[in-house]
Amino acid sequence: MKVKRTVYTILLDVACCTILAGSFLYLLLQWEHFPEIVPSHYGFSGTPDRWSDKSSLLVTPLMALIIFCGITVTERFPQIWNTGVKVTEENRERVYSVLHHMISTIKFLSLVILTSISVIASLAKPIPLWFLLLSLLLLFGSMVFFLIKLFKGK
Repeated sequence: MKVKRTVYTILLDVACCTILAGSFLYLLLQWEHFPEIVPSHYGFSGTPDRWSDKSSLLVTPLMALIIFCGITVTERFPQIWNTGVKVTEENRERVYSVLHHMISTIKFLSLVILTSISVIASLAKPIPLWFLLLSLLLLFGSMVFFLIKLFKGK
């Protein structure tokens, strides 16, 4: 079964493509302005605990691209999704729609978070604690929201 794309998922895909293109464009246009040594790893406190040359800034957008491609391919095959509920003929369309929205949202949020980390690292700044908390809240909050929606409609 093919999942029906909605305006919501199409807009999120457009936003994801824009974010990906923007992150690579940002690196390309600002490359000469970046410091030669940038943070390559942040500890839990948000302070850099490992440093690398600026070529390490390419890792995060490349990870975002791999995540985008992997999730986009996975979205096309709902029969492989772990739905958490029994899928029947009567609920198939609703279950797949809710899960497709959840997967698209998680893909979008993942790209936003990775791109933000890339920009922060390029500025050689610490990551504020609120950023970590907000990222976790958005990711897990959206999952909880869609799972509640999924189980309520059983």
